[in-house]
Amino acid sequence: GKTSKQALALIDHEIKDMAAGHIKPEEIERALSMHRFSVFDELASNYNKAQFLGFYETVAGNFERGVEIVNALTSVDRGAIASVLKNYLRKENRTVVIGTPSKESQ
Repeated sequence: GKTSKQALALIDHEIKDMAAGHIKPEEIERALSMHRFSVFDELASNYNKAQFLGFYETVAGNFERGVEIVNALTSVDRGAIASVLKNYLRKENRTVVIGTPSKESQ
């Protein structure tokens, strides 16, 4: 029952709010925990471990860099998030596509 303009306005509001530093520490902790879990869950198989090691050995020149990157996420804070939002999630950097279902698919 909402319009695409309302959804976009809500997204804009949330980005602006977070860019101002209005992020609860527990939200950051939850996001970091979820990411860390997904990384370690993905590394459960030997195939994925080899992929991880090979990727960072090829891209960074050292597989240990991958572990450093995962561990560096623990230092993410409100300021870092706000900085990324201000630099990258700006209105002039985005493309918005609004899809409208055809009458046949309804």
